[in-house]
This record gives sequence, C-alpha cells and structure tokens, in this order.
Amino acid sequence: MSLNLNFTPTLQEQIMSNAPKTRSLDHLLKGERAIVREIESEETSDGRALVVRLNALGINIGKEVSVIRLAWLGGPMLLRVNQVTQVAIRRSEARCVVVEEIKGDEPSA
Repeated sequence: MSLNLNFTPTLQEQIMSNAPKTRSLDHLLKGERAIVREIESEETSDGRALVVRLNALGINIGKEVSVIRLAWLGGPMLLRVNQVTQVAIRRSEARCVVVEEIKGDEPSA
C-alpha cells in the first residue's frame, strides 16, 4: 500500500477554484455582498409575478445586493440594493435569486 503525497492540484481543481461561486440569495449571511446573476421562476402567472415584483424592488440581473439584517426563524431578509435602496423580501423569494458573491476587497460594479 502506497500513499500518494502529490499535493499539486489537478487542472479540474484549479478551474473549479477560479470559477465564480454562485448560490441562492437566501444563503448569504449578514454583511455579505453579491451580484444578481439570475432570477429563477416557473412559467406560471405566479412565477412571472415574482420576477415583476423583484424587478420593481430593484433586484435585477447585474445589480449588487448586500444583506443588512436577517430575521429570526427564517423570516424576511433586509437587503441593500445598489448601495442605495433598502428592501425586505421573503426567504422563499430570495431562494429564486441566484447570486455571485463579491469578496470583501473587490470594488462593486
């Protein structure tokens, strides 16, 4: 039995470590910032209504969002959109928003 002590990352590991990390908005923690990459919705009237509602609140693809406050027990999230507007949305709505996290030292777009 031999041990493989080769600690050089594979090409796939290097690519994956440099790939953008996306997740749903409801997984962001207080103080984290992210860019909206996609709004997932069903092709129903309720799904389209959700997209319209989020767009009306300023949560659009390419916009920056940051988490200001998280309510207890899975309650609403208070967000800052584009460093200006504050909005509160349900966690179920946040689950439909795919974001890419902005690291602390990166400038916002």
